[in-house]
Amino acid sequence: MMKSFLEWKPIRQLRVWVSFLSLMDSGVTCELTSDIIEEILLRLDAKSVMRCKCVCKSWLSLISHPSFKHRHLERQVPCVVLHLGSPLNNFQRLFSFRSSENFDQIWSELCPVEILNWTMGFVGSQNGVICLFNRSRDGGVYLWNPAIKKLKKLASSPPPPTHFYVHGFVYEPLANDFKVVAIPESGQQDCVNFFKRGSQVGVYSLGSDSWKNVEMPDIFSDPAVITVPHRMYSVVVNGCIHWIVNYGREAQEQLQGYSVGIVAFDPRTEVFKLIKLPPSLEPFDVGSMCNWSGCLSLVTSYSPGLIEIWVMKKYGVSDSWTKHFSFDLVKHLPSVQGNCFSPVALSDNGNLLLQLISVQHTGNGFTGLDIFRTLASYDPKSNKVQYLSPQSKTDISAFTTYVESIFLS
Repeated sequence: MMKSFLEWKPIRQLRVWVSFLSLMDSGVTCELTSDIIEEILLRLDAKSVMRCKCVCKSWLSLISHPSFKHRHLERQVPCVVLHLGSPLNNFQRLFSFRSSENFDQIWSELCPVEILNWTMGFVGSQNGVICLFNRSRDGGVYLWNPAIKKLKKLASSPPPPTHFYVHGFVYEPLANDFKVVAIPESGQQDCVNFFKRGSQVGVYSLGSDSWKNVEMPDIFSDPAVITVPHRMYSVVVNGCIHWIVNYGREAQEQLQGYSVGIVAFDPRTEVFKLIKLPPSLEPFDVGSMCNWSGCLSLVTSYSPGLIEIWVMKKYGVSDSWTKHFSFDLVKHLPSVQGNCFSPVALSDNGNLLLQLISVQHTGNGFTGLDIFRTLASYDPKSNKVQYLSPQSKTDISAFTTYVESIFLS
């Protein structure tokens, strides 16, 4: 069931808003100092703050100032957002906003109707703004703030035109600017290839509302290397955008002989670099990448249920990868035996969000098989699994952290 922001905010904040409205109606606000008014506004949710812009010119000026947007952002509680799709409703795109502690759902929101179609892809979230792109011929890129219902379509990306891009999204605080990176595929002979030396990478600036090209360097030290994105979404750590990639010298259907690494892009210097992973990891071992407590982290999975958490203790130093902990779900939780495990996200308190996948013989469809998925949270401290959703065909295509804001207003 859809929930508004006011429904999931603490009761304390509702009382602040109601009390503030009462003061406005009674005319007492004229006796409040500007500092007190600002402090009250900072405690409101984004939707309520936007309503307050209509009260008077001084409030409009205050709320529109960049420093107010940042201070308001700092007051918000981060959560996790999951990008969901289901074949039962033509892969209608749903965003599920969940607690970063126990992954309980707080509220949900459908993709904006202006770009609602099955080809819509997820890039990332920064400062309450979600970046989306359309995989169809339109190739449009969008910035969306679900808290205040603001949607902006970016100007068309520069050439070369292609139907396939890998995107990244980041906020640059020193420049007070959102940036989008569009990396085109450079496929030859039916082989999709990204991050190829010499390709023209588009970098968009919201501040200038324009794109410019940056040439991709030879980060693999091999002009013949072929790179395949491991995941289409990116993760921001230390102000840089990161993509997991599989790379090797020849096209292989099963990625045999390929290595797995992380490509990083620093928007401040516009420099690409390759971050190597622990040598023991193979392409199919890596389940997901995330920003865990400010560190670049990996969640790996091995059959039948061994899961490991790797953390880069010193950013950019490959030798600093450390195995934070590992556990065997099947060994400790026999009740989940028979399911395939797909690690999705890692919470700040160390709980792991899992997607349990089971195949059932239904006799329907071309193969007579149906794939069902269930969301579950695993607490390694108590060694317990909590099921968060009933079994369904809904799939998680991406996840990231999210915090409510008034950016894009």
